Amino acid sequence: MADAITKGVFNADLRSFLMSEVGAANTSGTKFTQITLRELLSGATGGDYGTQYTGTVGGKKSTYGNTFSDQIMANVKANGLMMAFNLLAIPIAFKIGKQVLSKPLINPMNRQIRALGVKQVKV
Repeated sequence: MADAITKGVFNADLRSFLMSEVGAANTSGTKFTQITLRELLSGATGGDYGTQYTGTVGGKKSTYGNTFSDQIMANVKANGLMMAFNLLAIPIAFKIGKQVLSKPLINPMNRQIRALGVKQVKV
């Protein structure tokens, strides 16, 4: 569940979100679309969230990327449907699995064993 939320909101799997030592801005590929816990704490304490960078082109400074809130919205738009599906489907799958593997499945086998004359099975 936590992995689905971090993928949906921060565009990072749970392991990367929690364990990243350098922050997502220093990784290749998704760069500024991922937000890790390190960057989240940095932004909350007055630092940089890692979703924007400033570059100089032809002597003119330009800012690239999204603000923190814009990046969260972009991540939710891109990953929100899968996140919602996972948040709904995983608990339902566990509930169905629990029902399928519950006692009523085992009781008929126990009756068969007792009918054969075995009173007790020790494991």
